[in-house]
Amino acid sequence: MKAKKLALSLLAGTLACSALAISTPAHADPTGGTYRALTGTGSDTTQSVMDALAEVVTDSGGSKIIASYDAIDPSTGVAGGSIQTRTDGSAFTRPNGSGAGIQALTSSVKGLTYPASNGVDVTDQLDFARSSSGPSGSGTDLTYIPFAKDAVSYAYSNTASGAAVPSNLTAAQLKQIFNGDLTTYTGSDSATHTYLPMLPQSGSGSRKFFLSALGLTESNVAWITTTFQENEGTTIDAVGEIAPFSAAAYIAQTNAKITNTVATNKVLLGSVDSVSPIQVSGSLNASFPLARNVYNVVATSRLSGTSDSDKLLQSTFVGSSSKVCSASSTITDYGFGAIDNCGATTTTGPFVINGSAPTLVANPAPAITGAARVGQVLTASTGTWSGAASLSYAYQWLRGGSEIAGATGSAYAVSVGDAGQAIAVRVTASARATSTSAVSTAVAVPKVSAGLSVKFDKAASNKKKKGKVTIKVTAAGVARPTGTITVLDGKKKLAKVTVTLSKKGVVVVKLPKLSKKKHTISVVYGGSSLIAAKTVKVSLKVK
Repeated sequence: MKAKKLALSLLAGTLACSALAISTPAHADPTGGTYRALTGTGSDTTQSVMDALAEVVTDSGGSKIIASYDAIDPSTGVAGGSIQTRTDGSAFTRPNGSGAGIQALTSSVKGLTYPASNGVDVTDQLDFARSSSGPSGSGTDLTYIPFAKDAVSYAYSNTASGAAVPSNLTAAQLKQIFNGDLTTYTGSDSATHTYLPMLPQSGSGSRKFFLSALGLTESNVAWITTTFQENEGTTIDAVGEIAPFSAAAYIAQTNAKITNTVATNKVLLGSVDSVSPIQVSGSLNASFPLARNVYNVVATSRLSGTSDSDKLLQSTFVGSSSKVCSASSTITDYGFGAIDNCGATTTTGPFVINGSAPTLVANPAPAITGAARVGQVLTASTGTWSGAASLSYAYQWLRGGSEIAGATGSAYAVSVGDAGQAIAVRVTASARATSTSAVSTAVAVPKVSAGLSVKFDKAASNKKKKGKVTIKVTAAGVARPTGTITVLDGKKKLAKVTVTLSKKGVVVVKLPKLSKKKHTISVVYGGSSLIAAKTVKVSLKVK
């Protein structure tokens, strides 16, 4: 058996360009820098028909609505790489297959990263996922909206026709082949050959459907190590190789609607239980035993939404008269069959998570601008955050590290209560599923300036009497200053008193008898938690 073909299939775009009878696909990703209202990714099987629908489905003004991003980079033919689906969005890994598309949609709805390993935040970056199979479990988070019929048969190369895989197998034989119980066949050349089963890449909807239809699980096929990009015929090129293949994709390729990958190796589709997946007319045989619906998957919550975006999604996908269902000729042109329940919303399933809450980082951190003084207004910046495509911000101002009640705006008026304190702001950035906070560098608010009035009584000027001095402390915005006052005669301390709240900033200090001369009296206010210290010197002439 040849080496794992997924790596080889990455070269499919290059191989296809040199292959005989290969045509260029009519549609692909939207042109770089072009963004549309409804964006989707996922299934390889339905990518081409959705690309085509994206060109014909328009709003009332004639503008194209759908942006459908291929499972494989259409410009290189290589898996992986990244796409950007919104003007303000981050580039993220291109989902390859139905399962990957549904995982990416789940992350978009729930505000998670995609993929789980080295992913980025994809909140609100996707509106739908292409899926060629139904839900894997029960739930109502996602709605699978059918829009066409497909069939999955087996493909094989007829280059060596005498040794080719039989053109008709039963479903029971297919199960045995992929289960590893039926390993050989006799070709028309009468020789015995070995079956070489291949499977599409992990996460492929065709893989999931094919195994389920045959009654197999992933554990049954764990022995099969050869994988290929689904519906890629250039890698089906050896005697005995047998692989699931979409009949619609085969029809579209042979009709030159999309790149023909089946001509080079004369890839054919087999019949199952003597029923061909393709009718004599060249159209899909809806009676094929392994027939399936294909879907566009959306968040169920949006089906009852009333926003313009939700209403557009509903009119595009929901109901038999929806924009997608009304484009029936485009759907059949790409090999699919019509269905009676196009646009139905009865099939639902759970979210499929392959992501995590984004890690939010602020660099630089939030910062405060403005004059840090009582009566002035400070303004907070959010800082520069990475890790999420879309963020909301909340603010909480801090005084000395503690929250200031009610101070939750981006601006803050500095009050007297902040005097002498360190003021900072905590900014909390939130994506849908996570939030992270960062605190600015604190700014120091200076204390309020003190005013001191000093008034001596008449006795203070008489050397024979003990006088008094009345001292009043004032500070803007502080109704009841507190602190201590020391009265000095030169360097000699005459008195020390405490200004309490009840005194409203006024104290009367008794003085001793002073000698006859001119005294320099210093009144020293020690300050408080709000008010700055201050010293006043006055002259007192004692007679």
